[in-house]
Amino acid sequence: MKDLQLTITLPSLQMSISEGKLNFQYLEQFVFKLTKIIGQQVLSKILQFLDNQLRKERERGTLSNCGTRRKYLLTLLGNISYHKHLYRDTEGQYHSLSLMENFVVYS
Repeated sequence: MKDLQLTITLPSLQMSISEGKLNFQYLEQFVFKLTKIIGQQVLSKILQFLDNQLRKERERGTLSNCGTRRKYLLTLLGNISYHKHLYRDTEGQYHSLSLMENFVVYS
């Protein structure tokens, strides 16, 4: 498999914490929640990118693109969603190309 190039730009963050809540435990929980949110966004963008790669590399002529549907996954980072492409073959049957079979390798 060739190397895939993906750039993810994260928005700048601005936070304000009242002095009464400023302690290590609060900061630790805040950073944990923040990294979960960022991780969910990054994972969603990666899955969307991989699905778009599958769309571009699919076998032309046998599967026609019928649009997208929202896909939900429960991960260690929480629930994430992305749009997955749906395809129809020449007999009219619907298919979706599997990210796990085409890109993800389990060790």
